[in-house]
Amino acid sequence: MHRDDPSKSSSTDLKLLVVLLALGMIGFHLSLALSGRGIGRDQHLGTAIHYAQHGIDLLNPVIIGANANGAPTPLEFPLWQAITGALMRVFGSWYGWGTVVALLFHVSSIWPVFHLAKRMFSTRCAWWALVLYLAQPLTFLYGGYASTDGMSAYISIWFIYLAAEMLERQSWRWWVAASIVGALSATTKAPFFFVAGLTAFFWLLQNYRTAGKAWLQLTAVGAFSVAAFLIWNHHCNRCYNMAEMPGIDLRLSRGTGMTQWWFGDLAARLSVSGWARGAWRSSTILLGSIGLVILPLAGLFLPGTRPLRWWLVSGLAAMLIFTSLILIHWHYYYIFSVPVALLGARSLIEFEPALLKVFRNHLLRTGVFGLVAVAALAQALQAAHFNLLIDPHPVRCAKLIEEHTLPEDKLVVWGGAWSVPLVRAYRNGVIIVTFAVVNDASKLARL
Repeated sequence: MHRDDPSKSSSTDLKLLVVLLALGMIGFHLSLALSGRGIGRDQHLGTAIHYAQHGIDLLNPVIIGANANGAPTPLEFPLWQAITGALMRVFGSWYGWGTVVALLFHVSSIWPVFHLAKRMFSTRCAWWALVLYLAQPLTFLYGGYASTDGMSAYISIWFIYLAAEMLERQSWRWWVAASIVGALSATTKAPFFFVAGLTAFFWLLQNYRTAGKAWLQLTAVGAFSVAAFLIWNHHCNRCYNMAEMPGIDLRLSRGTGMTQWWFGDLAARLSVSGWARGAWRSSTILLGSIGLVILPLAGLFLPGTRPLRWWLVSGLAAMLIFTSLILIHWHYYYIFSVPVALLGARSLIEFEPALLKVFRNHLLRTGVFGLVAVAALAQALQAAHFNLLIDPHPVRCAKLIEEHTLPEDKLVVWGGAWSVPLVRAYRNGVIIVTFAVVNDASKLARL
């Protein structure tokens, strides 16, 4: 084996890095969960707890505090909540089960990322892609985030992988798998599904434009997934109409504010400062340091990266549609996570012969690359205000509420966020965001 020829390398150095990064991420999140400081979304955890106590009902998930009468409030298809609730029902209502389920979804995404990179480039490049993917502050932070956010992203990654396999093999078995996962993606987070579906369409145009069967299969996958999306959203709006005094009116109709929340307005799309902030946020959460942008940027101009350029175009198209939603949420930058990792890996394959001449020692090379990843991660977590995610103040407020109220009390909380602080106080009630309810005598009497 020639020491300076990466193509003939066993990739032991990269495999070691992948294992260390994966174990580091798993250990980080499990240690937080075991110490009672696990990070996640209380509205999703609350639904899982409700499932554990009252049984799993996928069509009627209840978000604690969402409304005054406990009407179901379906958002994403509650797969994560159901799995977490099932574990809680069997092993006890430890919030850490949400972390465990999130980690399982994250680890599962390693397979499609590796095989997409291997299909496009080489095995060595695929290992580099995993190193960069696992080193991303986004995947490190949300890999164990107890919510549906990471799960939704990983389902979309699986969807694009299955769609690629379906287009390549033109097999109806792959069509079945792609359709099921596509429907799950469409009913969890629409922006992720949009990016994956549009990317698959671009790949169809690029590589299979004369293959009638490929057109038929991808069209059928899209139709099945969109039908699932429409049916699910129709059901969601029926449930929203049942809510008494909802803290947030989730109906997509004029006057509710949800259209603005999802799509923004023309001013948001023309705001230079908004796009500049989005560029900073995306580079921070995907790379850790703006200096590392050279890797995916160089990859854009290297041979064989056209499919990834189409993936980035799809992400930008999603940003033009769901502008406000994506720009203000860290987790929506998952739409760029895999193509950025693969473009960076493609660049490193090009630069690697020179790097191997500098870092000939196997352990030294692994140590240097690991140090760069840790430094970038630390910088990004600081910029993303990780300290706020483990702020003990909400938990302390919840404990005070628990101490000064009875379990049968129904509470009205102003200033909370979805299920905060009701879930951790083990209380029911409603979260309000304005004083309109308490200022209206008729509504107050109904409470």
